[in-house]
Amino acid sequence: MVDQDLLACLSAIEAQWNEAEAYVKHVERLRRGLVVGASINELRYAGRRMVEAYGRIKDRPGDVTARAEALVLLGEVKHFCIRARHDAIDGAVTYIDQALAKLESEFGPDLLHDKFPKYLDMKQALQEIGIIMSQSRGDREARDRLYHDLRGGLVDNLIQNHLELEVSRAVLEAAYVARIKNSKREQGRFWLTIVVAVLTLIAATAAIPLIAKLLRLG
Repeated sequence: MVDQDLLACLSAIEAQWNEAEAYVKHVERLRRGLVVGASINELRYAGRRMVEAYGRIKDRPGDVTARAEALVLLGEVKHFCIRARHDAIDGAVTYIDQALAKLESEFGPDLLHDKFPKYLDMKQALQEIGIIMSQSRGDREARDRLYHDLRGGLVDNLIQNHLELEVSRAVLEAAYVARIKNSKREQGRFWLTIVVAVLTLIAATAAIPLIAKLLRLG
């Protein structure tokens, strides 16, 4: 006889696992292949619980206690899958925060804002996400709800803006090179003006005695 409760639990686990695995892979692509180690560990723990659940019932299929223990273990699998998604979200946000800081150091915030109008939106989103993540600590149920909302809103938008910013890198580099050239040109003009002024002053100073002599002769 098929155990409908176990089947329902396994079906829920299948959906949770597939969703978690897909999101972890999505974040790994965002991070250019860098593995989200914390998420992989959570999925490994989930797999371990499934093996343990199977071990409870394989030799005692009709044992009520073994069945109850297996259901508890399978319930833990769901939470490990959810935590794998949470860790992937953390990994994505950390990666984007660091990547944005690197771009700020390389090109300057003013140039980023000038050439990528969504830059300030990204900065604000990172700040808001940080506050929400801090609120989620210590309360698993609140954490699940808050992270679910993050993934469907702020984080997805942040990821999309980051991908657009990466595409705009060539524009940033060209603008930065142009700015450096303009800066050097302006600097050259400044020093040329200084040199001309100094030479003019020297020439004028040297001409004073001659002018005075001509005036006396006159």
